[in-house]
Amino acid sequence: MLGQDAIDFRLKVETVDSADHTRTILIQHVQPPQLHIQLPAKWMQELTSTEPMNFVQVARQQNEFVAEVGKETFDVRLLVDTRDGHILSASMHNVVSTVSRNCTDKDLNQCGPETSKSTTREITWKEVNKANDR
Repeated sequence: MLGQDAIDFRLKVETVDSADHTRTILIQHVQPPQLHIQLPAKWMQELTSTEPMNFVQVARQQNEFVAEVGKETFDVRLLVDTRDGHILSASMHNVVSTVSRNCTDKDLNQCGPETSKSTTREITWKEVNKANDR
């Protein structure tokens, strides 16, 4: 029914290895300093008073509405070959922290208690044939 996510980016060169011809680049996907998502319920808006949220989702599940609001961030590290710009390896650390409530009405006013949830995803990728091409 509703799903929104808003992010800002921060980019940084973390390391430079001239001998190996590589650079490590950190790309951070962070919540914006101001709210950029629609929060359909008053209880969601009250949660954002301490810090901006950047994730909202409302889904219908049988006779209920599951409403979530929270923060999602990503840290992506890329190891890049400075000679040709190819990505040699990559990793992603993704955290989603939400507050969820099950509601009986579409306006999300008649809701059960809050439950907190945190999900972490770790993804890595590495090129295996690039070294044989040189």
